[in-house]
Amino acid sequence: PTAAVRAATLATEAKTLALFEAGVKTEGGSPAIGTSMDTMVVASTGRGLFSLYAGTSTLVGYLIGLAVYDAMAAGIRLEQEAAGNPYAPLPLRAEY
Repeated sequence: PTAAVRAATLATEAKTLALFEAGVKTEGGSPAIGTSMDTMVVASTGRGLFSLYAGTSTLVGYLIGLAVYDAMAAGIRLEQEAAGNPYAPLPLRAEY
Protein backbone atom coordinates (compact mmCIF):
# COMPACT_ATOMS: atom_id res chain seq x y z
CA PRO A 1 0.00 0.00 0.00
CA THR A 2 2.82 2.46 0.77
CA ALA A 3 4.30 2.11 -2.71
CA ALA A 4 0.89 2.61 -4.34
CA VAL A 5 0.23 5.80 -2.39
CA ARG A 6 3.65 7.17 -3.24
CA ALA A 7 3.22 6.17 -6.89
CA ALA A 8 0.01 8.22 -7.08
CA THR A 9 1.75 11.16 -5.42
CA LEU A 10 4.67 10.97 -7.85
CA ALA A 11 2.33 10.88 -10.84
CA THR A 12 0.51 13.95 -9.55
CA GLU A 13 3.78 15.80 -8.95
CA ALA A 14 5.02 14.96 -12.45
CA LYS A 15 1.76 16.14 -14.01
CA THR A 16 1.88 19.38 -12.05
CA LEU A 17 5.49 20.04 -13.06
CA ALA A 18 4.72 19.50 -16.75
CA LEU A 19 1.76 21.90 -16.59
CA PHE A 20 3.76 24.51 -14.68
CA GLU A 21 6.82 24.34 -16.95
CA ALA A 22 4.61 24.69 -20.04
CA GLY A 23 3.03 27.82 -18.58
CA VAL A 24 -0.51 26.45 -18.67
CA LYS A 25 -2.84 28.84 -16.84
CA THR A 26 -6.39 28.76 -15.55
CA GLU A 27 -8.92 31.23 -16.93
CA GLY A 28 -8.12 33.41 -13.91
CA GLY A 29 -4.42 33.47 -14.79
CA SER A 30 -3.19 31.19 -12.02
CA PRO A 31 -0.86 28.29 -12.77
CA ALA A 32 -2.90 25.24 -13.74
CA ILE A 33 -2.00 22.29 -11.56
CA GLY A 34 -4.88 19.97 -12.33
CA THR A 35 -8.62 19.83 -12.05
CA SER A 36 -11.22 18.26 -9.85
CA MET A 37 -11.83 15.89 -12.77
CA ASP A 38 -8.43 14.20 -12.34
CA THR A 39 -8.57 10.48 -11.71
CA MET A 40 -5.66 8.25 -10.80
CA VAL A 41 -5.51 4.49 -10.56
CA VAL A 42 -2.45 2.58 -9.39
CA ALA A 43 -2.73 -1.08 -10.31
CA SER A 44 -0.49 -4.00 -9.55
CA THR A 45 -0.65 -7.62 -10.59
CA GLY A 46 1.28 -8.73 -7.52
CA ARG A 47 3.72 -10.56 -9.79
CA GLY A 48 7.30 -9.65 -10.57
CA LEU A 49 9.60 -7.57 -8.44
CA PHE A 50 8.15 -6.30 -5.19
CA SER A 51 8.70 -2.79 -3.93
CA LEU A 52 7.69 -1.51 -0.52
CA TYR A 53 8.36 2.08 -1.54
CA ALA A 54 8.09 4.08 -4.76
CA GLY A 55 9.87 7.31 -3.88
CA THR A 56 11.90 9.40 -6.28
CA SER A 57 15.10 7.67 -5.18
CA THR A 58 13.80 4.27 -6.29
CA LEU A 59 13.83 2.92 -9.83
CA VAL A 60 10.08 2.35 -9.92
CA GLY A 61 9.43 5.87 -8.59
CA TYR A 62 11.79 7.42 -11.09
CA LEU A 63 10.15 5.54 -13.97
CA ILE A 64 6.64 6.53 -12.87
CA GLY A 65 7.61 10.19 -12.66
CA LEU A 66 9.42 10.09 -15.99
CA ALA A 67 6.57 8.35 -17.81
CA VAL A 68 3.91 10.72 -16.52
CA TYR A 69 6.01 13.83 -17.11
CA ASP A 70 6.94 12.79 -20.65
CA ALA A 71 3.34 11.92 -21.54
CA MET A 72 1.98 15.18 -20.12
CA ALA A 73 4.68 17.31 -21.75
CA ALA A 74 4.07 15.67 -25.14
CA GLY A 75 0.32 16.18 -24.87
CA ILE A 76 0.72 19.81 -23.87
CA ARG A 77 3.09 20.41 -26.80
CA LEU A 78 0.55 18.90 -29.20
CA GLU A 79 -2.19 21.17 -27.83
CA GLN A 80 0.05 24.24 -28.07
CA GLU A 81 1.09 23.41 -31.63
CA ALA A 82 -2.55 22.88 -32.60
CA ALA A 83 -3.29 26.36 -31.27
CA GLY A 84 -0.77 27.73 -33.77
CA ASN A 85 1.96 28.81 -31.36
CA PRO A 86 4.20 26.15 -29.82
CA TYR A 87 5.34 28.55 -27.11
CA ALA A 88 2.01 30.06 -26.11
CA PRO A 89 0.66 28.91 -22.77
CA LEU A 90 -2.84 27.53 -23.18
CA PRO A 91 -5.61 28.29 -20.73
CA LEU A 92 -6.91 25.23 -18.92
CA ARG A 93 -10.25 24.19 -20.35
CA ALA A 94 -12.44 23.24 -17.44
CA GLU A 95 -15.17 20.74 -18.25
CA TYR A 96 -18.03 20.62 -15.79
